[in-house]
Amino acid sequence: MNIFNFKGFVCSLLFILIPCLSIGQSYNLNKSWEELGPYKKPDTKYESSAAGIGPVEFIRVNKHVEGYLLAGSLSGGLFYSTDGGENWKNSGSDKWNYSGCVWADFHPVNGDTWFAVSHHDPHGSSPGYSKDHGGLFRTFDKGATWNRVFSNRTGEYDPYLKIYSTRFHPTDPDKLYILTSSGVFYTKNCNARNIYWEKLPNVQGNVFDMDFIFGYMYISNEFKGKWYLTKIDQENYLDQTSLKHIDELEWTISKMTMTLRGDNLLLLFSYKERSGEIHEYVIKEDSLKLFVRGQRNTFGDGNNFNVPRHNPNYIYVGNGIYMKKYNFETKRMMTLSRDHHVDIEYIEFDPFDTSKVYLCTHGGVYISEDQGESWESKSKGIGIAEICGMSVSAMDPEHIAIGTYHDGSSLRADFNKDGNYFWRTVNGGDGLKNLIHPENPAILYTSNQYTSGGLHFSVDSGRTKINLHRLYKVQNSGWELDAALDPQNNDIVYFNFKETNDFNKGNINICRSLSPHNAESVDVLSDFKSSHKLESYKVYRIFFSEYYPDELIAYVLHFTKDEAGNALTKHRLFKCPNVNVSKEEILNSWIEIEHPENNWVADVDRHPKKDNVNFIAYGAGYNGEVVGWNDKRMIYLLKYKGDKLKSSKDITKNIPNSNTGGYNLIVSDKNGGQIFFATRRGVYFAEKKMLSGKRSWTKLGDNLPHCKVGGLIYNKEHEVLTVGYFGRGIWQYKLY
Repeated sequence: MNIFNFKGFVCSLLFILIPCLSIGQSYNLNKSWEELGPYKKPDTKYESSAAGIGPVEFIRVNKHVEGYLLAGSLSGGLFYSTDGGENWKNSGSDKWNYSGCVWADFHPVNGDTWFAVSHHDPHGSSPGYSKDHGGLFRTFDKGATWNRVFSNRTGEYDPYLKIYSTRFHPTDPDKLYILTSSGVFYTKNCNARNIYWEKLPNVQGNVFDMDFIFGYMYISNEFKGKWYLTKIDQENYLDQTSLKHIDELEWTISKMTMTLRGDNLLLLFSYKERSGEIHEYVIKEDSLKLFVRGQRNTFGDGNNFNVPRHNPNYIYVGNGIYMKKYNFETKRMMTLSRDHHVDIEYIEFDPFDTSKVYLCTHGGVYISEDQGESWESKSKGIGIAEICGMSVSAMDPEHIAIGTYHDGSSLRADFNKDGNYFWRTVNGGDGLKNLIHPENPAILYTSNQYTSGGLHFSVDSGRTKINLHRLYKVQNSGWELDAALDPQNNDIVYFNFKETNDFNKGNINICRSLSPHNAESVDVLSDFKSSHKLESYKVYRIFFSEYYPDELIAYVLHFTKDEAGNALTKHRLFKCPNVNVSKEEILNSWIEIEHPENNWVADVDRHPKKDNVNFIAYGAGYNGEVVGWNDKRMIYLLKYKGDKLKSSKDITKNIPNSNTGGYNLIVSDKNGGQIFFATRRGVYFAEKKMLSGKRSWTKLGDNLPHCKVGGLIYNKEHEVLTVGYFGRGIWQYKLY
């Protein structure tokens, strides 16, 4: 190293170390985050509908060791139990770059060896793309260490590859098959240090299921809109037969999966035009027989039906929100006990106890000890709540409200005033934004998205509630529901609603309640069709800043068309300069705020001292995840001259590029100025010089999962950070 390179090296090292030393004098940045859950089913004293810990996609039962289980969440990762589901632990998936888990299984011989599928983000309630860091992972030591053995770069690069599941050969435990959106891959030695993968010939498209019987494998796949059931010799992959019975069905198939029943195959068909059916393919007769009509397989991707190996006279099937059992002898379908969470994803049976049934739902794992006659939640330790919105009490940072996908809104509080905090479900449905009054934690706003949902107001921590959308006779804004409290008068709440009048029908605007008890007090504050000629739009987010409490910022999705006539969504920001005026004045005061990217806006905040400087975070980095140091575009410093954007500076710097989520940016005037920013790769901190974009970021702690962010809140008085993850619930960090 010559002297000039050495000087450059020293300068670079000092650039990194000096800010770290100054930070170290105030905050402890190297502690572990504390997981607050919910990691068991919340208390349901006030509301039992849809109470749970988050959606579990699958469960796998070890056939050789009793009580040894794997369970996975599309957003939250992989968990294991060694005591039959009484207690669960994370498998190490928090350390994967994408913590979500599509599928996992035990090696048939060595129970310490697991194979698991990681993906970027779910597509609804189904597996998503593998992308750059997902794929098939393997552990030889029960999750202590993992290595990736298959990715979208195995063979030809496929940026849109999805992995659905794996299968082991029934007589050769070293042979492993991977079912993907691009056919079936297999290896003859899944335990090898460097695995060699091959591809099954002539099997194309999305392969959803595979079963083995009588020396053949049967594959269910979809290719270019057409479904196939293919019979393939296990020893000669070129010996293939496409079973023609599928073409003779009357209705259009949308999904086809299967399970074994004795010497035959049961096929579950979901149809586009009507409810599904269960047929039996009698292998020796080469015939297809209809058994059950009217199957509403809303969830489960076909895995929510199964046959007990010890008693093939029954089919257990998730039919919408119900669990049902079909008796082949009596030809009757029976509805089983409803004391489990709605939305069924997976059904499995215990190989040691013929009365035990495992159920995966959108509220966690349930186990029956009596063949489905009763169910008990067994999810302790599976902290996979999918946080869509959150609030933390300014008076007590352990007092937390969350809105969760599938599992409603819940409150963590010291309900019994004995120092013991626990979670309690406040309302069901899909929970969204929540608000806690800064001066009275018993005043709570929760929300849900379904038709009869809306923003709920409570003065007794959720014991009783008023639906404000219903009270004011405005329509719920659905998945776009958002709300904010006035920073100066915390009794005033702003929220969005869907217009029903002819002029603005379908658009989403902002209204204001001056008193949540008064049905006369709602003010409509926006009409961007009149003020800015937007024909079709939704106010998607509402932002206040504590440093400029008079100003209200609206994030608007504007639906229009490009020059070629193609659909185009514009991501626009508008500012109301003063909310302390009449509703008529507010309606005519909105000013558009320019920002640099037409991309999903995650959060907006203001500079504590400079009224011409804003900070904006976007929902994802630029152009994937492999980008240069100065081209990530996740968070910007914006300078304005009047209402026009004067300059924009990408200050992402050393933060790894990734999806970020939402409500994930905090700008504070504490300690002379500081910023907190949360992404799926961690929570990052920078001191006051970052307020002008001159410093890099420091990561807080090292044990957070890698999921999308559902909220980040900084309690200045107690110096506590709280982050919510879509898939791993609530985590907290005490800065001192």
